[in-house]
This record gives sequence, structure tokens and C-alpha cells, in this order.
Amino acid sequence: MIRPSWIEMLVSSRMRVLAPLAAAASVAGVRRAPALAQGTPSATEADDLILRASFRMQDLTSYRFDLTLENGQIEVVPEVFKIDALDGEVVRPDSFRADTNIEIVFVDVRMEIVTIGDTTWITNPLILTGSDNDLVRIGDLDLGDGFNPADAVNPDRIALPLLPLIGQAVSTGEETIDGVSTARIEGVISRDGTDQLGGLLGSAAVSSAIADSVTMLPVAVWIDDQDLVRRFEIRGQIFDRESGQLRRIFTFSDFDAPITIERPD
Repeated sequence: MIRPSWIEMLVSSRMRVLAPLAAAASVAGVRRAPALAQGTPSATEADDLILRASFRMQDLTSYRFDLTLENGQIEVVPEVFKIDALDGEVVRPDSFRADTNIEIVFVDVRMEIVTIGDTTWITNPLILTGSDNDLVRIGDLDLGDGFNPADAVNPDRIALPLLPLIGQAVSTGEETIDGVSTARIEGVISRDGTDQLGGLLGSAAVSSAIADSVTMLPVAVWIDDQDLVRRFEIRGQIFDRESGQLRRIFTFSDFDAPITIERPD
């Protein structure tokens, strides 16, 4: 599979750091064991594991995920649609769908977000006023600051591209996620990293929406012995309409499952 340009660009600097280390290990006759085979990885092994997971996740054709938000919500339509959790799925190269139940004026409403290519649709905010159009294009709504809710919740946009940008990686032990043993790694995304993310998303509107106050994002990632990311937590504000204490917790499953995402009519 051909990887998108963002993964090639972001891993290049990490490869320059890791290549001499790998060469030294080879000369010394050291053979790397599987990530979870010999207990807690060292700092260098944690960096290497993150790099391998970056490529492994990018090589997937599809996956499902659930997103939980703690210490805050994401406002899709200010004071109207607010997300605190959702389930979704991604089909490469550029299809995304997610839905959640939200309460509007004491009425439980299913909100859906669909992205195909460069176009995103969401549940019509006027659905309670009798609108016949269930999904509307983002371009037909004024959400402020060029905000696209898919950018705030789609792991292929806001989460997985951050993997190669993780610095100061430290393993904190092993944990089980959905019955699967994983290595848990803590790290940070620097302001340089968030700036790169804004640029690599390819949207000036998205870049301008990223909060000016973002200087560093603490993260945690859980990686299994197949180099698959089982969970990814991002702590802090990314977009200016979010709380500075917001925690995004993505949990991944059904890797390479047969998933179809249909374009809304």
C-alpha cells in the first residue's frame, strides 16, 4: 500500500534518530525481541515501537473505533450539538463515518457525521423544526472559524498522524485493552508537532482553528505485540472551542474488517 505523504514526512526525522541506534545494535549482534516479550521496553525501544505502530496503522485498509471525551465536550454547532462520546469507522483512503446520541431540548437525537474525500456531511441542525434533509454538507452551514467536526473526531485526521510526532516517549508498563496485552507508552506532542499537524491536514481553515494556546499535548498510547494501536489518549485543547482539560480517548478494533461507508444522497 502507498502511504500518504504525511506519514513519510513525519517519520523521516524519527528515522534519522533511530537508524544509528539500530545500526549500533546490529554491529553488537543484538537482536530485538518482540515488543512485549521481555517486559517493559526501554526509552529507545519505546520510540521504535511507536515508529513501527505508525507504519502498521497506516497500512490498514479499515478499522472501527470509539471515542470518549472526558473533562469537556466538542461543540459541533455551538450551544446546539455537543459531543461527549461516539462510535465510528474508517475506510482508507478517505472515508469516515461516526454517530452518537445527543439531547436537544429534552429530545434524544442521533447525530451522524460522514466524510467522503474532501466533503463532510452532518445531521441537519434543523431536524427538530421539520426539515426533510437529514444530512447536510458542512459547506452549507456556518460553524465558525472554518470548523469541520470531522477534523476533531476522525482518528485519521486528529489522532494517528500524531503518532510519529510523539517525543519524550517512556514506557509505563503493560496493560490489557479489550482482552489484549499492550505496552503503554507516555509522551508529549510539542508545539512544533501541533503546527505540523495543522499543515499536514491540508486545510488552512483547520490550521487557523487550532488554539493559539496549544504549546504541548501530553499523550498515551497502548500498542499490542502486532504493532497495532489499541488505544490512544490525547490530553488538552486542540481547537479553540474546546476545554483546556479535554481528554480524547480513542479505542480501536476490527482492523482490516470489511466495512462500507456510503456517500449520502
